[in-house]
Amino acid sequence: MSKPPKGMLSNIVADMGATVAASAQAPAPIAVEPPAAAPAELVASPEEQPAAPRAVVPIRANRTRKPAARQPGQGTLRERTKQLSLYLEEPVYDALREIAHVERSKMHQLVVEGIDLLLKKRGSPSITELLKRAG
Repeated sequence: MSKPPKGMLSNIVADMGATVAASAQAPAPIAVEPPAAAPAELVASPEEQPAAPRAVVPIRANRTRKPAARQPGQGTLRERTKQLSLYLEEPVYDALREIAHVERSKMHQLVVEGIDLLLKKRGSPSITELLKRAG
């Protein structure tokens, strides 16, 4: 079976213009193709199979709702914190990983504990005190 001829660019642009004008009045449905079928040698010829139905999905307008303002200390961990990359030599990483395994904790908790000890050693408030001050 041969492929259908490709449309002219001017016809495609004209059709898009008409579609945009029509969509300004009401949302137009979008046709969604069914998932890709099995290889051709495993599937019967197109004459033997009925055409697959197309699902119609309506277009939703973009919503520009602003997220509600959150109090300090609220929200997800990602929203509340800053990310930090940490590069460790392999023996140091392996030792930290082993400690976390033995203590049945996460490596992140051990790193935060180390930062807390460093803050106290240098005379800064602990992590808990800093979080209380922030709110």
